[in-house]
Amino acid sequence: MGLGKRRSPFGAFLDRHRIKQENIAKLTGLSRDTVSDICSDPDYRPRRSTVTLLLMAAKQLTGKNVDKRDFWA
Repeated sequence: MGLGKRRSPFGAFLDRHRIKQENIAKLTGLSRDTVSDICSDPDYRPRRSTVTLLLMAAKQLTGKNVDKRDFWA
């Protein structure tokens, strides 16, 4: 986590909260490759349904009230 890799705002959020991408993939049902792309590419724009799953997982794992604007413009 946080090993000098390029990170998107969502990936940086996961790093700060010590959440593994694998946990997000399991909780959302998204592929590990998709989650990896979302976490590493700041220009990646996931579908609305994918954003909904990611936000649900982030809220569940952190207890924080997160919004899509926290990660995507």
